[in-house]
Amino acid sequence: MTQASVLVAEDFSAVGRMSTTAAISIFSGYELTVFNKIGGTSVNNGIMTGNLKNFSNNVYEAIFSRNHQALLQAGFFLSGIMMFVLGIIFSAYWLHAVGPNVLLVAMVINIFLIVMMVGFKNKPQTD
Repeated sequence: MTQASVLVAEDFSAVGRMSTTAAISIFSGYELTVFNKIGGTSVNNGIMTGNLKNFSNNVYEAIFSRNHQALLQAGFFLSGIMMFVLGIIFSAYWLHAVGPNVLLVAMVINIFLIVMMVGFKNKPQTD
């Protein structure tokens, strides 16, 4: 291989890494903007330590103060924490299974979630 072809290959590799970094940034910003509430309860979906603290505080309030609203909020925090953990597990599996194309899987999941959100948002609730 000539030196010029090696340089061209390195340039394409760098462009690929830059586009991957840009795609991750876009998905992260989108996720932080859209998925920040669960059942009306604000959650921090970037770092889970605050959610764990809030979950523990709400469980304490629910048990010792018999606060039903705190129990509901604890459930919302628990669902956010579980989604975070499941996301880590599934992302690691998909990264191992499909390699760098894992961003395509993330895009498909996001499209599915958007379709589900739009579909359920327009339907009236029956109680």
